[in-house]
Amino acid sequence: MTTRLELLSTGDSNTKLRKSNGKGFLVFGLSLRPAKGSGYNVCSMSGKCEQACVLEYAGRSVTAPVRAARDRKTKLYFENRTQFMEMLVNDLTIAQRQADRKGLNCAVRLNVASDIPWEINHPELFTQFDRITWYDYTKIYKRFDRTIPNNYHITYSYSETTDPTIASK
Repeated sequence: MTTRLELLSTGDSNTKLRKSNGKGFLVFGLSLRPAKGSGYNVCSMSGKCEQACVLEYAGRSVTAPVRAARDRKTKLYFENRTQFMEMLVNDLTIAQRQADRKGLNCAVRLNVASDIPWEINHPELFTQFDRITWYDYTKIYKRFDRTIPNNYHITYSYSETTDPTIASK
């Protein structure tokens, strides 16, 4: 087991996560390459936002090293899922230990720049790491038709592709 994070970023190193860090939580996140930037689609409901994705064309996302790292992680997820999941479990273990050492709750956002239904694809994470507070944003409204683990908080992200009947709920 490695002692450093390989897939997750900390709230100290990621601007989006930094906004949630503190207030009793130590925050970590997984930043894959958004939309189809890596050659794999990690945002199945992306619409017009794909061409001007703020997650792809703003901040540190525009730098070659950040894009290369996100490409590497995204390709690993699709091309060697077993290795990816082993690395993720290792990172989650490290994250929980770091939060414990600081006397904070561990919070993880697996979709910092993606929209993968983790509760469907990898439900074991939520029971294996039941002390982690998981949170995400999604444009996939059908995710709410399924049972979501109690420790996973998902917020619907309205976009130009949102059905008007959903927006009124």
